[in-house]
Amino acid sequence: MLRMRIVLTTLVSMVFLFSGTSLAADKQHLVKELILKSGLRKQLDQIPRNMHDGFDRHPNVKNMPKSKLKQLSRSIDIAFNVDTIEKVFLKRLNADLSLKEVKTIIDWLSSPLGIKITQLEEEAISPEAEQEKVMSLNKLLTDPAAPNRLKLLQRFETATQSTDVTTDLLLNLQIAIIYAASSAMAAHNPPSFDKVTEMVYKNRPQVKEMVSQNAISNFLYTYQDLSERELEQYIAFVESNIGLKYYEVVMNALSESMISASKKLGESIAELSVGDQSPSNI
Repeated sequence: MLRMRIVLTTLVSMVFLFSGTSLAADKQHLVKELILKSGLRKQLDQIPRNMHDGFDRHPNVKNMPKSKLKQLSRSIDIAFNVDTIEKVFLKRLNADLSLKEVKTIIDWLSSPLGIKITQLEEEAISPEAEQEKVMSLNKLLTDPAAPNRLKLLQRFETATQSTDVTTDLLLNLQIAIIYAASSAMAAHNPPSFDKVTEMVYKNRPQVKEMVSQNAISNFLYTYQDLSERELEQYIAFVESNIGLKYYEVVMNALSESMISASKKLGESIAELSVGDQSPSNI
């Protein structure tokens, strides 16, 4: 009897062990599905391109020789590797959301309205949309329905904390650009990462004001094809407990990944500059 009890106990333990492993694998698979269905993956794909564009417009970078520009370009691709950034999202969503919550979010994203919203958000980040946005914004703002839609979008902005997160994201990207460019141009005495961070964050109030002004306009353009009823339904989801938690986790993952990538880029550029003998060689 004792032997039978040991066998049964072992079997039960193994069942729970394999069930736990199966659930973990199932959750990880669902988190990956969430990232695809939400359009997050396509949005993450834009980050390296945006970083290259930002560096290309920086005055110090324009004065670099071609050899340095190639090194800088490789460093950007490594630091802001999309797969690496996606891993942060996978880890954060898996850790901070329960299996039930992940399934609930996927159900929302799989609904007709969820699919429509994801499509609109993906279209809004295309290069073509940037030019169209400028041309159509005045028309959208003068539409009779604009005042009420702007009130709804203000609620959306508050619930998603998009202004604060976008502000910090822009500041961290600026830190990466300034630190990397300064390190490359001043190999013998580059500014410390903390010093650059302190300098950039002094401008946070002004940057936040600019972001706040642009955020609602961007939302007005992105969701222009949603009816008022659809927009209210979307905001109801965003303001729900699961919606608030989901957007908080996503925004935290974005901030975490960008800060890590910015530091990695700064360190990489500093290392590239070590072999330089004098500023004149750059």
